[in-house]
Amino acid sequence: MAKATLPTISTRSNRFFAHHAHRESSKFDAEEVQAATMEKLMGIRGGALGGDIASLDWRFFLAGGICAAASHGYTTPIDVVKTRMQSFPEKYNKGVLAAARDIVKEEGMAYLLTGLGPTVVGYGLEGALKFGCYESFKVIFQHLTPYKVFNFLMASVVAGAVASIVLCPMEEARIKM
Repeated sequence: MAKATLPTISTRSNRFFAHHAHRESSKFDAEEVQAATMEKLMGIRGGALGGDIASLDWRFFLAGGICAAASHGYTTPIDVVKTRMQSFPEKYNKGVLAAARDIVKEEGMAYLLTGLGPTVVGYGLEGALKFGCYESFKVIFQHLTPYKVFNFLMASVVAGAVASIVLCPMEEARIKM
């Protein structure tokens, strides 16, 4: 089994691996370090996550979904005009208000709501997952490192990635409408 050589770790400079500071040698078993990291990440040590994940409130998901759906839904007409201006720059080159007036005249007022369904559903799911997963991952990652800011940053990165994966197909459907 290959041993990885790491520099001696000071408990002052890096509390994350402080449990290895008692060793006299600076050689660590790479698998042991990986296992210790995974234990912290998965919350196996002590048999608990350090927080009660079962007590997470579904209202985080609901609030995130409602807020994201509403905030993106009521801007759909602006998005329709912007998309038209980008698709046909030679036709809609006199500004946003002139483009909106032309679209309403040619297509009718209801056309400004084109794509409202995918926008509300897509951003509703995105907001629900982003806020709900963030609150869930905060509990899971709270003991990953001794640095709260880093733990919360990790929770937000993972939650944002999950939410973006769900949002992308809905955005594509909206833009193609």
